[in-house]
Amino acid sequence: MLVLPFLLLFGLLFMMNRGEKKKRAALESKLKRGDKVLTRSGIKGKLIELSDHSCKVEIAPGVNVVMLKVAIEGLDPGETPAAAAGKDAKASDAKDSKDKKK
Repeated sequence: MLVLPFLLLFGLLFMMNRGEKKKRAALESKLKRGDKVLTRSGIKGKLIELSDHSCKVEIAPGVNVVMLKVAIEGLDPGETPAAAAGKDAKASDAKDSKDKKK
């Protein structure tokens, strides 16, 4: 009877961990060269190379760091391709409107 609460706790922890593993596997399969990523330590960079367990990330021009894939938290939310294209379009629209006013 005393073992039942421990078994329930163990089962709950196992199920929560399983979901995290699925999310991690989905992220790692989605990564490709050129993606802007965010690491767990808060460093933003661009993926240069990918291997089975590690990757090379460019954190500044000419500064490449080799790290484990598990250190990548996800894609950089501030630099999605759609957001970057939207910024360029807004900037060119603003420039055009300024030119028209002159």
